[in-house]
Amino acid sequence: EQFVNQERLNELIQLDNEDRLILRVNTYLPINYQEQRFGEWYQAYQPHAVMSEKVRIAGVKLFMDNGPYFSNVNRSLWFTQEELNPIVKIAHDLGYQISIHSFIDNGTDMALNAIDLAQGNNDAGVYRSRIEHASFLRDDQLSRLDQMNVIISAQLFWHSSDWAEGIVADTAADPIPNLLRLIARWRDVIDQGLTFIGSTDTPWGVPTDLGSSMKALYTVTTRTGEEGLIPPQWMLDQRITIEEALKSITIDAAFGTFQEDVKGSIEIGKLADFVVLSA
Repeated sequence: EQFVNQERLNELIQLDNEDRLILRVNTYLPINYQEQRFGEWYQAYQPHAVMSEKVRIAGVKLFMDNGPYFSNVNRSLWFTQEELNPIVKIAHDLGYQISIHSFIDNGTDMALNAIDLAQGNNDAGVYRSRIEHASFLRDDQLSRLDQMNVIISAQLFWHSSDWAEGIVADTAADPIPNLLRLIARWRDVIDQGLTFIGSTDTPWGVPTDLGSSMKALYTVTTRTGEEGLIPPQWMLDQRITIEEALKSITIDAAFGTFQEDVKGSIEIGKLADFVVLSA
């Protein structure tokens, strides 16, 4: 859960203590939401602290931009680079995993600059910093993400054929050449060798079935939305396989919260959290 303030954290712990929490929840504590700044309240907790049987502190969350817009016209950022750098470094030095909401390329540039500065010359792979959404990626950013071992966390329902008309309209006046090919590049992300995590973004922006994992797998592998429209070629080019999609919501998702040793695959000694599907 990528936005757990103090009130929500209290609620989750209470639900778990009352045996009413049916999911294991990794909580990300917000440092901001758009222009709102929440200060250093998260420092009252320890990274990866277990708050109750099913509630755990995973990391901190920052909001970099106001996506899901793609056009230059709509690009608003909630930090300057000078503001972002010390905030990320303080959280990083305290041992928190950094998760940054960024849709657009200039926001992602700044997020990567701040993460790179915080990591310094240390082994980047141990930190597992995350970019949430990353819906607009240039080729040079794919290479940089790879070099820095940053995880991409994306929403499997999004950028389906239902979105095509709106995306084309949003980008129509944008001067960037071949802009559409830079949007939702999940095939390219996986081919680059990056860790790719799938999610539903429930409760925001999901169909009426509240984020069905099966529907998410269908959408990302076909890029066909609720309306059944035929996806344009630039969407079809970025389809991933069902095996890759399943991996993104199981073992790779567990890796993204430093829990691949206890869940994400069916192995002796791991949590027995799984479902059985027909052929």
